[in-house]
Amino acid sequence: MRATGSVLLIALSAGMALAHSGVTGPTKVRMDLMSEIGDATKALGRMAKSGTFDAAKAPALAHIIATHAALIDAVFEDQHMHPKTEALPAIWQNWQRFSDLGHDLRLKADAVAAAQTPGTFKATLKALGEDCKSCHRDFRKD
Repeated sequence: MRATGSVLLIALSAGMALAHSGVTGPTKVRMDLMSEIGDATKALGRMAKSGTFDAAKAPALAHIIATHAALIDAVFEDQHMHPKTEALPAIWQNWQRFSDLGHDLRLKADAVAAAQTPGTFKATLKALGEDCKSCHRDFRKD
């Protein structure tokens, strides 16, 4: 898993050029990973709000979230703090809770991917959103 994760992290870093100008190293990798999770979550949110459940697109977006969520522990192991980071030191002070939220995010994304109806999709997406809000509230700068 470590080798696969490293390859994905390199691809993420290359694919997010200029997304976080001036940020380098482990902080940039983290920011890019979390941005991709956010982009996929926003796309799912737009789908839910518009009432246009796409049984092909929703699982693909949820899979991006689940795959990236599985890498959260690995990319946050290094406590490097670039001045532009949005990560709070609370991540490493309460590592178990942070790690648990990342694991829960993965499970909730898997549930979104498995949703077969618009109602199930909205319910599972809401649960995923609550997980995001909890993590942002406790571990991310406003």
